[in-house]
Amino acid sequence: MNDSTRRRFRRGLVWFRADLRLEDAVALHAALAQCETVVPVYVWDPLWEGEWSRDWPWQAPAPRPDWGRMSPARMRFLAESVADLRRGLALRGAMLDERVGDSAEVCARLVRDGDFDGGVFAERGHAPEEWAQERALERALAGRAGCHWVEGRTLLHPEDLPFEVDALPPVFTSFRNKVERAWRVRESLPPPAEVPVPGSWLAGPPRFAEGALPGPGPAEPDPRGLLRFEGGESAGQARLRHYIGSGALAHYKQTRNGLLGPDDASRLAPWLSVGALSPRQVYEAVRAFEAQHGATEDTYWMVFELLWRDYFRFAAMQSGPDLFRKPALGGRHARARQAFASWCAGTTGDDFVDANMRELAATGYMTNRGRQNVASFLIHDLGVPWTWGAAWFEHHLLDFDVASNTGNWQYIAGVGADPRPQRRFNTAKQASDYDPNGAYRRHWLTPTPPFTPPQP
Repeated sequence: MNDSTRRRFRRGLVWFRADLRLEDAVALHAALAQCETVVPVYVWDPLWEGEWSRDWPWQAPAPRPDWGRMSPARMRFLAESVADLRRGLALRGAMLDERVGDSAEVCARLVRDGDFDGGVFAERGHAPEEWAQERALERALAGRAGCHWVEGRTLLHPEDLPFEVDALPPVFTSFRNKVERAWRVRESLPPPAEVPVPGSWLAGPPRFAEGALPGPGPAEPDPRGLLRFEGGESAGQARLRHYIGSGALAHYKQTRNGLLGPDDASRLAPWLSVGALSPRQVYEAVRAFEAQHGATEDTYWMVFELLWRDYFRFAAMQSGPDLFRKPALGGRHARARQAFASWCAGTTGDDFVDANMRELAATGYMTNRGRQNVASFLIHDLGVPWTWGAAWFEHHLLDFDVASNTGNWQYIAGVGADPRPQRRFNTAKQASDYDPNGAYRRHWLTPTPPFTPPQP
């Protein structure tokens, strides 16, 4: 970093996207290696916060919903994550320049007006809307300083796979078997000691001042929630240290389907989704635990889940613009909208489904076991298209990730990875297996009244 001969540019713009961290910050690292000074930017883009894209495959009889893409809880978690990034940059001598507007237009305007000879450095997205933003920015900067896209959202770098992404196996097990024969995980990158910025640069003000995070929403988290999910790299690293340090990893495979224990599973997904943690950081923490305590089936299963996450990302890359266009069965009967509303509200009459749906509405979180059951119930029992459920999850989930969310819904619908015509869960049996004494259902079905969602 001190060798100025490596720096080809005077000034570069670092566009933070879903990589809200300073440790293992691939785009920032690339910019600092090539530019004398950088300007870190985060854009609050209405595309993600507001109404649904016309490209989302809403099927009759449901129009695009009037509830937005991001719930107050999701917005709060994101705002906390951006605020933590802002504080981390300030400790290194830099200000985070926050702007509001279309990401491509904002970044292009900053490059044109700010004389950025190094152009834009950013993590590459893996889904259609992200790609559209990237193409728009490239067009806007045609003939000027260009875009430097880097990969930082997966455990395995796409270039290190033993096959081209376009040749991704259609079944996860085949993917796992192939990559494990030629295993390579690149080392994570240390946080920078300093982030040099242009002396004359005046950064835009924070959108949300400290202590004035977005609402509406409850002033305090629902006390029944398993964890207080606080956004940001600091909180994400604290959660990772707690989970590994507590020894909970030693029984991960055995307890990961638990419904009421905060440490039954890692619950790191919210921080991974906004990039406050990287998959490589989690992987390295697991390997460090194994070095001290030995590798087991439980530690392997944690990495196995990271591979599933990678698989859905590579599947999204392979699908391109067709990611959202897989068949969505159901939704044709006259009562589909009523059935969907009862599912959202947690008033279907299936107590296991209803408890999980109320936890989601109250906290923005639901266990993986719960997600599989409520998705199966919506599709196979109520006959509602998977796209409707995927949109409700996008609205609520603190750990919303477009590739994982879409991939998991398509998996349950039988139209995605490892397609099967009927991947239906018996929710009564699942409740008996995973909530045998009914403690989870009692926890969420009483004492508060059911949540009433906006109508689609």
